[in-house]
Amino acid sequence: MEHFNMYIPTRVVFGAGELNNLHKQVIPGKKALVVISNGRSTRANGYLERTEEQLRLANMEYILFDQVEANPLVGTVMAGSKKARENSCDVIVALGGGSVLDAAKAIAVVATNDGDYWDYIFSGTGKGRVMEHRPLPIVAIPTTAGTGSETDSACVVTNDRTNEKTGFGHPSLYPTLAVIDPELMLTVPPAFTAYQGFDALFHSIEGYVSNRSNPMSDLYALEAIENVSRYLPTAVNDGNDLEARSHVALGSYLSGVVMCVGGVTSQHSLEHAMSAYHQHLPHGAGLILISRAYFSHLIETHACDNRFIQMARTMGMSDATNPKDFIAALEALKEKCGVANLKMSDYGICPEEASKFTTNAKETMGRLFTLDRIPLSDADCQKIYNDSYKNKTMEYKEKPKVICHMESSVDGRLVVDRWTAPFDGKDIDEVTDVYTRIKNDFHAGAWILGRKSAQMHFFPSNFSCNTATPIRSSNNWADGRKPERYFVIIDPNGRIEYDNDRVGGDSVIAVLGERLVSEEYLAHLRRQGISYLFAGADGTDLHRALEVLYAEFGIKLILLDGGGITNGLFLKAGLIDELSLVLYPGIDGKSGISSTFEYKGEEEHPAMGQALELLQVQPLEDGVVWLRYKFHHKQKQK
Repeated sequence: MEHFNMYIPTRVVFGAGELNNLHKQVIPGKKALVVISNGRSTRANGYLERTEEQLRLANMEYILFDQVEANPLVGTVMAGSKKARENSCDVIVALGGGSVLDAAKAIAVVATNDGDYWDYIFSGTGKGRVMEHRPLPIVAIPTTAGTGSETDSACVVTNDRTNEKTGFGHPSLYPTLAVIDPELMLTVPPAFTAYQGFDALFHSIEGYVSNRSNPMSDLYALEAIENVSRYLPTAVNDGNDLEARSHVALGSYLSGVVMCVGGVTSQHSLEHAMSAYHQHLPHGAGLILISRAYFSHLIETHACDNRFIQMARTMGMSDATNPKDFIAALEALKEKCGVANLKMSDYGICPEEASKFTTNAKETMGRLFTLDRIPLSDADCQKIYNDSYKNKTMEYKEKPKVICHMESSVDGRLVVDRWTAPFDGKDIDEVTDVYTRIKNDFHAGAWILGRKSAQMHFFPSNFSCNTATPIRSSNNWADGRKPERYFVIIDPNGRIEYDNDRVGGDSVIAVLGERLVSEEYLAHLRRQGISYLFAGADGTDLHRALEVLYAEFGIKLILLDGGGITNGLFLKAGLIDELSLVLYPGIDGKSGISSTFEYKGEEEHPAMGQALELLQVQPLEDGVVWLRYKFHHKQKQK
């Protein structure tokens, strides 16, 4: 039988309502530094007030430190340690998620030891300094189920000066006491419940496939995998289900034990490199993004076939016989938890960063690579990153119906000023007005056009700013109003300067590229009350844009009527459902003039695989003819 080494000295109190018994426990100190996040939930949900009451019942003094961010930074650790020293705190009470617990451990180190926290880091640019004094004791009260940090002796902190995110561990950092109360997890939003739950799951999955797995770590890992995979979907979809929350919390705790008895693999190193550069990326979300490619690589290299089969069975696929069944079980769980469609571009990650991430992962958290059964080369790591980017192309199940509604001359040209005059002497505007009447009769939820058309007709000014700060978040933003109709402008580079938020009463939505706009431009949009969404890194992911318009703005029908170039992009993407073409009885006659569809990309046949079925031919007044065609998409556009 394999050897193992198990030392987990933390006293664990587990169960709903156990926070109310904190004052009955042995707390190793008289004055606590209470560490919480810089968010509002700990206060708003009453958890801080309850913890403070428990400390008063225990006849303890306390002082609050509430600056911990989602990925705790070195500067925050140093500020916390300074506050602990200045106030003569002799114990730390950490109340929050994994980031808070990790920050508390780091604070405990430099609260009793001189120098900068990074001096004690043994990897990357750390100095490898040895602690001279024992850290402050820690009481851990997790409010999320994910990291297992309440029971292990390690923490992860980001050095934003060097873009390093790495761990530090020492036996003296085991919390003295952990109070795991699932009631404190009932208020975690669905998305973060999923991210945190998958973090816990991957701790055990990685531990089970690592070269340090042993009978004891396997015991905990399989139990954790079963609890999380069975109950996480319920916890995500019904956050008030205390039973489900309890099982996920148990799985998270057991996964923490797995890290103590075994260890996690390079998947964690690869993710930490991503969130070191993109600090708004939740750790669990990053793990989800790379998980399919990462574990597929292990399966393809036959790292441990039987273990993947066993995990698939533990996750509910009782008839699993192939290692790839694990991938199917994992993807099914993502679907149930609503995280199957996460994309790297949602967090500003670009394929070009694969090499940078690889170097960072190996230099900063190279130790975890030693726990892999089969070594990962630099090329392997870069492939995992690149495959993760490619594999997250979303399958859009719901999007608005798109009708391309255009008016052109009989030779397909769009510049009205160039058309020949009506035969009966009418003004050209009188004849073309039928186009607008038809458009209004569709009762669409939005109409969409490109930047050039928008500037030509509505917003001529260009945005300018002396600074161009990269965006801090790629979250979409809505002004909160529910107008009768929206006016959607595709402006990936954020060039338009808006003087108002309306076009003819329709609320403007800007479609942007994550890498192409600045924080200053987003601030401009918000000041004007203009909603915006991101269509990938360069603003060309029209599938994504349509999905967001459907799901977040409730738009079921869109009229595409803006410029041949924009129409060409939609055509190439295979997103047009119907063509409504109003033919004006006139001619342009000049080559090179803007036409109904103008795809500027390299594809020779952007409409390949699409066919038109005639639905309607309707002669209108003044010689105008209205044509309607249904698009048939005979093959999926790449």
